[in-house]
Amino acid sequence: MLRQVLRRGLQSFCHRLGSCVSRHPVFFLTVPAVLTVTFGLGALNRFQPEGDLERLVAPSHSLAKIERSLASSLFPLDQSKSQLYSDLHTPGRYGRVILLSPPGDNILLQAEGILQTHRAVLEMKVNHKGYNYTFSHLCVLRNQDKKCVLDDIISVLEDLRQAAVSNKTTARVQVRYPSTKLKTCPKFIWDFHIIFEAVLNLPERTPPTTVFHSSSLMLLQDGRNSFIGHQLGGVVEVPNSKDQRVKSARAIQITYYLQTYSSATQDLIGEKWENEFCKLMRKLQEEHRDLQLYSLASFSLWRDFHKTSILARSQVLVSLVLILTTATLSSSMKDCLRGKPFLGLLGVLTVCISVITAAGIFFITDGKYNSTLLGIPFFAMGNYPSLW
Repeated sequence: MLRQVLRRGLQSFCHRLGSCVSRHPVFFLTVPAVLTVTFGLGALNRFQPEGDLERLVAPSHSLAKIERSLASSLFPLDQSKSQLYSDLHTPGRYGRVILLSPPGDNILLQAEGILQTHRAVLEMKVNHKGYNYTFSHLCVLRNQDKKCVLDDIISVLEDLRQAAVSNKTTARVQVRYPSTKLKTCPKFIWDFHIIFEAVLNLPERTPPTTVFHSSSLMLLQDGRNSFIGHQLGGVVEVPNSKDQRVKSARAIQITYYLQTYSSATQDLIGEKWENEFCKLMRKLQEEHRDLQLYSLASFSLWRDFHKTSILARSQVLVSLVLILTTATLSSSMKDCLRGKPFLGLLGVLTVCISVITAAGIFFITDGKYNSTLLGIPFFAMGNYPSLW
């Protein structure tokens, strides 16, 4: 009974709608076209890719986000990063390089070459509105001494380099794993860092008026134990060693943490620094044939995720051609009078118009694009025949 009532109601509604369309054909042809063009242009003007990938995998009330926020407030980045790498933290902006030696080689014997790469990163400059910024201007500072947070593996490499310069054998520099005792500690001494912090608190359009001096590297006695388990890879320990001495290692990981000071300008400068960092690593790879350099930045995952849209262009075009071909063939018949191939093409065109309109409404209402939305038009075309 209910089915018959619904069927009669739908038949009556469709009959009246068809009569209305037949009486006003110009209106129903022009209005959808105008709406499609309007929302299509709106989609092009308001198009923005999704910048926060966490929104795609976790809701705003996710317990993981709450716990991470709690961990970041209780264990600040400038205190935890100098001791241990914590997975609870979102590093923010950073540049990371992994240096890998050929199989069978000991990367610790190439301390000088690795330190040259490290110094090249420290001396790298990024230009923004006529001012040059280096890592010392952008780095995360420790609370206790206002020095840049650097990985302790740099100190280990400095010890190895000093031993090589003074004609000592590297065996006398005992590197332990995963914790080792530091002999020297590289620290930055630079001028006006307090003034620079004050400049960062100025409005975004206020240019810095202080000329900053380039940082200088000093080696100071340290003597503390440091965890380097996340900075040294492919470790082979000395056989029967009670203190876990390192015989050889194959990889070293160095991370450079940047501070944005919750400023849009600083975030833009940090993004430029990350881009220059990746370019520098590719350039240094051509110079260091005996090492493999793998660079990573905070935007690397975002870049790889959105690159799927570019890689899927050929598949999307091929799928669209196949759909058009299938729609044409399924609407064709041997009898030319009964065959309606253009009806299938119009069906596909109708779905495309509706998708463009929906995309325009989505972007106008501050929606952001991500590559998972590529499949929506094909889902719509697949479900369209099932409605009949």
